[in-house]
Amino acid sequence: MTQTIVEIKARPKTDKEEGLLNARADFMTPWGALLLGVTIVLTVFFLLALFIPVLDGLQMIIVALLTMGSWLYLINRFSERLQLDDGVLEFNCALGRKHRFDLSEISSIRLNDMGWALSGDFYVLQIEVFNRDDVIELGLGPCWRRSHLTSFVRSVGSALNNIR
Repeated sequence: MTQTIVEIKARPKTDKEEGLLNARADFMTPWGALLLGVTIVLTVFFLLALFIPVLDGLQMIIVALLTMGSWLYLINRFSERLQLDDGVLEFNCALGRKHRFDLSEISSIRLNDMGWALSGDFYVLQIEVFNRDDVIELGLGPCWRRSHLTSFVRSVGSALNNIR
Protein backbone atom coordinates (compact mmCIF):
# COMPACT_ATOMS: atom_id res chain seq x y z
CA MET A 1 0.00 0.00 0.00
CA THR A 2 1.40 3.37 -1.04
CA GLN A 3 1.71 5.98 1.68
CA THR A 4 2.73 9.60 1.16
CA ILE A 5 5.55 10.51 3.51
CA VAL A 6 6.17 14.16 2.70
CA GLU A 7 3.93 16.67 1.01
CA ILE A 8 5.37 20.12 0.55
CA LYS A 9 3.28 23.11 1.59
CA ALA A 10 4.55 26.64 2.10
CA ARG A 11 5.24 27.44 5.75
CA PRO A 12 7.82 29.47 7.64
CA LYS A 13 11.03 27.67 8.54
CA THR A 14 11.89 27.34 12.22
CA ASP A 15 15.40 27.79 13.58
CA LYS A 16 15.80 24.15 14.65
CA GLU A 17 15.21 22.78 11.13
CA GLU A 18 18.31 22.26 9.07
CA GLY A 19 18.17 21.57 5.39
CA LEU A 20 19.91 18.57 3.89
CA LEU A 21 21.39 19.37 0.49
CA ASN A 22 23.08 15.99 -0.11
CA ALA A 23 21.45 12.67 0.67
CA ARG A 24 22.99 9.25 0.09
CA ALA A 25 21.88 5.68 0.48
CA ASP A 26 23.42 4.17 3.60
CA PHE A 27 24.96 0.80 4.46
CA MET A 28 23.66 0.86 8.00
CA THR A 29 19.92 0.66 7.48
CA PRO A 30 17.96 -2.47 8.43
CA TRP A 31 17.05 -3.31 4.83
CA GLY A 32 20.53 -2.43 3.59
CA ALA A 33 22.08 -4.77 6.15
CA LEU A 34 19.65 -7.52 5.13
CA LEU A 35 20.52 -6.99 1.48
CA LEU A 36 24.24 -7.13 2.27
CA GLY A 37 23.74 -10.30 4.35
CA VAL A 38 21.85 -12.10 1.57
CA THR A 39 24.55 -11.12 -0.92
CA ILE A 40 27.31 -12.41 1.36
CA VAL A 41 25.47 -15.71 1.95
CA LEU A 42 24.99 -16.18 -1.80
CA THR A 43 28.67 -15.42 -2.40
CA VAL A 44 29.81 -17.91 0.24
CA PHE A 45 27.49 -20.56 -1.19
CA PHE A 46 28.84 -19.89 -4.68
CA LEU A 47 32.47 -20.12 -3.53
CA LEU A 48 31.77 -23.36 -1.65
CA ALA A 49 30.09 -24.77 -4.73
CA LEU A 50 33.20 -23.97 -6.74
CA PHE A 51 35.50 -25.93 -4.44
CA ILE A 52 33.14 -28.70 -3.32
CA PRO A 53 31.39 -30.31 -6.30
CA VAL A 54 27.83 -30.46 -4.95
CA LEU A 55 26.08 -28.64 -7.82
CA ASP A 56 25.64 -29.74 -11.41
CA GLY A 57 26.23 -27.48 -14.42
CA LEU A 58 22.85 -25.76 -14.66
CA GLN A 59 22.55 -25.35 -10.88
CA MET A 60 26.00 -23.78 -10.79
CA ILE A 61 25.01 -21.34 -13.54
CA ILE A 62 21.86 -20.37 -11.63
CA VAL A 63 23.79 -19.77 -8.40
CA ALA A 64 26.44 -17.77 -10.30
CA LEU A 65 23.76 -15.58 -11.94
CA LEU A 66 21.98 -15.02 -8.62
CA THR A 67 25.26 -14.06 -6.94
CA MET A 68 26.28 -11.67 -9.70
CA GLY A 69 22.79 -10.15 -9.86
CA SER A 70 22.70 -9.58 -6.11
CA TRP A 71 26.11 -7.86 -6.19
CA LEU A 72 25.02 -5.59 -9.06
CA TYR A 73 21.76 -4.71 -7.27
CA LEU A 74 23.68 -4.05 -4.03
CA ILE A 75 26.20 -1.77 -5.74
CA ASN A 76 23.48 0.11 -7.58
CA ARG A 77 21.30 0.64 -4.51
CA PHE A 78 24.17 1.62 -2.19
CA SER A 79 25.42 4.21 -4.68
CA GLU A 80 22.16 6.18 -4.98
CA ARG A 81 22.56 9.89 -4.26
CA LEU A 82 20.31 12.95 -4.30
CA GLN A 83 21.88 16.40 -4.49
CA LEU A 84 20.58 19.95 -4.56
CA ASP A 85 23.15 22.38 -5.91
CA ASP A 86 22.81 25.80 -7.56
CA GLY A 87 19.13 25.43 -8.37
CA VAL A 88 19.52 21.92 -9.81
CA LEU A 89 18.10 18.72 -8.33
CA GLU A 90 20.24 15.74 -9.31
CA PHE A 91 19.78 11.99 -8.83
CA ASN A 92 22.43 9.48 -9.80
CA CYS A 93 23.54 5.94 -9.08
CA ALA A 94 26.34 3.68 -10.29
CA LEU A 95 24.45 1.60 -12.84
CA GLY A 96 21.52 3.85 -13.73
CA ARG A 97 20.83 7.04 -15.58
CA LYS A 98 21.64 10.42 -14.14
CA HIS A 99 18.60 12.67 -13.75
CA ARG A 100 18.88 16.46 -13.53
CA PHE A 101 16.01 18.88 -12.95
CA ASP A 102 16.18 22.64 -12.89
CA LEU A 103 14.21 23.89 -9.87
CA SER A 104 12.52 26.52 -12.02
CA GLU A 105 10.96 23.68 -14.08
CA ILE A 106 9.59 21.73 -11.07
CA SER A 107 5.99 22.43 -10.10
CA SER A 108 5.78 19.96 -7.18
CA ILE A 109 7.66 17.15 -5.50
CA ARG A 110 6.32 14.28 -3.39
CA LEU A 111 7.98 11.39 -1.54
CA ASN A 112 5.94 8.18 -1.29
CA ASP A 113 6.65 5.13 0.83
CA MET A 114 5.93 2.07 -1.33
CA GLY A 115 6.48 -0.49 1.40
CA TRP A 116 7.61 -3.85 0.07
CA ALA A 117 7.13 -3.49 -3.72
CA LEU A 118 7.95 -6.06 -6.38
CA SER A 119 10.00 -3.51 -8.30
CA GLY A 120 12.55 -3.32 -5.47
CA ASP A 121 11.76 0.34 -4.82
CA PHE A 122 10.93 1.23 -1.23
CA TYR A 123 10.45 4.94 -1.85
CA VAL A 124 9.34 6.81 -4.96
CA LEU A 125 10.19 10.45 -5.50
CA GLN A 126 7.50 11.93 -7.76
CA ILE A 127 8.46 15.09 -9.58
CA GLU A 128 5.96 17.14 -11.58
CA VAL A 129 7.52 19.32 -14.24
CA PHE A 130 5.89 22.29 -15.95
CA ASN A 131 4.84 21.67 -19.59
CA ARG A 132 4.75 17.91 -19.09
CA ASP A 133 1.62 15.83 -18.60
CA ASP A 134 3.09 12.81 -16.83
CA VAL A 135 4.81 12.64 -13.45
CA ILE A 136 8.47 11.62 -13.33
CA GLU A 137 9.01 8.87 -10.77
CA LEU A 138 12.45 8.11 -9.36
CA GLY A 139 12.57 4.76 -7.55
CA LEU A 140 14.74 4.67 -4.45
CA GLY A 141 15.93 1.40 -2.98
CA PRO A 142 15.91 -0.12 0.51
CA CYS A 143 19.13 1.52 1.69
CA TRP A 144 17.74 4.96 2.50
CA ARG A 145 17.12 6.46 5.90
CA ARG A 146 13.63 7.90 5.97
CA SER A 147 14.74 10.90 8.05
CA HIS A 148 17.40 11.84 5.47
CA LEU A 149 14.91 11.59 2.63
CA THR A 150 12.27 13.69 4.36
CA SER A 151 14.83 16.32 5.32
CA PHE A 152 16.13 16.45 1.75
CA VAL A 153 12.63 16.79 0.26
CA ARG A 154 11.86 19.57 2.74
CA SER A 155 15.05 21.34 1.62
CA VAL A 156 13.93 21.04 -2.00
CA GLY A 157 10.51 22.39 -0.99
CA SER A 158 11.99 25.44 0.72
CA ALA A 159 14.26 26.01 -2.29
CA LEU A 160 11.17 25.86 -4.53
CA ASN A 161 9.41 28.39 -2.29
CA ASN A 162 12.46 30.72 -2.45
CA ILE A 163 12.48 30.62 -6.27
CA ARG A 164 8.85 31.68 -6.59
